[in-house]
Amino acid sequence: MTTRLAKCIAVLTLTLSVLMTVPASASASVVRKSQYRVWIGQVQRHGKHFDYAGRPCAAETDALCAGYIAHYRIVASNPAARRALRRLNGQEARLRGRLTPARDARHEGTLLVRRAKASSPAQTGS
Repeated sequence: MTTRLAKCIAVLTLTLSVLMTVPASASASVVRKSQYRVWIGQVQRHGKHFDYAGRPCAAETDALCAGYIAHYRIVASNPAARRALRRLNGQEARLRGRLTPARDARHEGTLLVRRAKASSPAQTGS
């Protein structure tokens, strides 16, 4: 009886672990492709990393955006973005990236940025 119960528990555990990991890995590829958006905000250097201070939603979002300033950690995904962030320190910028949940208490999220450029005054209203 105990071996039968142990086998059932093992099968149930294996089934649950498979069900919990497959959707996460399948949705990760969709997020990478579809969630790169334009974020307009201030680039600020904090020690060895950069932070974003600006709207809590992407610029091209049609939905209602909350009226507070979000603080996201910026992670450059390539050398060109890293160089651009150094040049844009202290300026408003257009960042092409995707938002992921925060991994620390100081940031509300992490922006994985693949492109960064200075924001002109005409672009800030979009």
